[in-house]
Amino acid sequence: MISTAGTPNSEGTSIASVVPRAARPTRFDRPARPLGEQLVDAHIISQAELESALAMQSQRGMRIGELLMELGIVDEETLLPFIEQQLGVPAVRLREGLLDPTAVKVIPRALAERLHVVGMFLVRDTLTVALSDPQNLQKLDEIERLSGYRVNPVFVFAPALARMLKRCYEEDFEVDAVTADFDRSSVELHSDITDVSITAIERMVDGSPVINLVNYLILQAIRRAASDIHIEPGRKYTVVRFRIDGQLVEVLRPRRDIHPAVVSRVKVMAKMDIAEQRMPQDGRCQVAVEGKEVDLRVSTLPTVLGEKVVMRVLDRRRLTFNLDRLGFTHDLLTKFKQLLAKPHGLLLVTGPTGSGKTT
Repeated sequence: MISTAGTPNSEGTSIASVVPRAARPTRFDRPARPLGEQLVDAHIISQAELESALAMQSQRGMRIGELLMELGIVDEETLLPFIEQQLGVPAVRLREGLLDPTAVKVIPRALAERLHVVGMFLVRDTLTVALSDPQNLQKLDEIERLSGYRVNPVFVFAPALARMLKRCYEEDFEVDAVTADFDRSSVELHSDITDVSITAIERMVDGSPVINLVNYLILQAIRRAASDIHIEPGRKYTVVRFRIDGQLVEVLRPRRDIHPAVVSRVKVMAKMDIAEQRMPQDGRCQVAVEGKEVDLRVSTLPTVLGEKVVMRVLDRRRLTFNLDRLGFTHDLLTKFKQLLAKPHGLLLVTGPTGSGKTT
């Protein structure tokens, strides 16, 4: 993932800023040598190859970097560092795993398609966006004005951006498209809740798209520190939401027709009765996510449109049993330790679901 710290747009302003737009410092005012000349100087391409590409560029109307890639002279990984140096912003190879669905939804589809921009991730008041022309200050100003966030631009090639726009905003959700960059071996299921042996899911079910989707959701929930995964049936779509910092955040909206298969997969994992669809059920399972053990407490609830699933994520990596790290003030911690040292008494730890009684 790309760090937003120290990127060249750190002096950008939000719509609430009192700094006049004309006074804003420009991020792209430094002179830059043409990309083709830089590639020749670095012995990446020859002068003859550059001249041939330039002659073709006048006919095709393409940018020189994209044309060189299309001709097979240079690959994307080779070009990105030169473009990053030339533009002064991060240049990346755009893929699904880099995108936060929350950031994608900040930019409405009509605006994203008109400006050719995709939201990548959102950190506090800064929205990182992918564009093929990050030097377009007018476009960046419009995104800031309409989104209400400070914008941090990242360069991506136009063809990759067009493909990602289609994947992010198409109405027909494709499981394979979402999980295309998902490493199935990163999530493994314990064969038994009390058995420490681990059976890789892809060997059990041969990489079914529904299995990949469920595994993908678990992995993303862990990475985003979600406490719950909600899978809810709708009339046209299945809505998947994560509870993050107490708030439900929508992350996916797959087609309705995959909902029964997703519910059945979760039931199999939690050792629940897949044939019982009219009564609530509870179950649990253990999974290994990127080598770390995670407990899942699963509950299903019948609704008019189908069964709703809630998976409580208990990430052992986030469990903290050191009193000094639980947020006590010094005076309160001292009193608490004195109470614990007494030979008798009763200590009650209370709070609503999800308040942190266990952790």
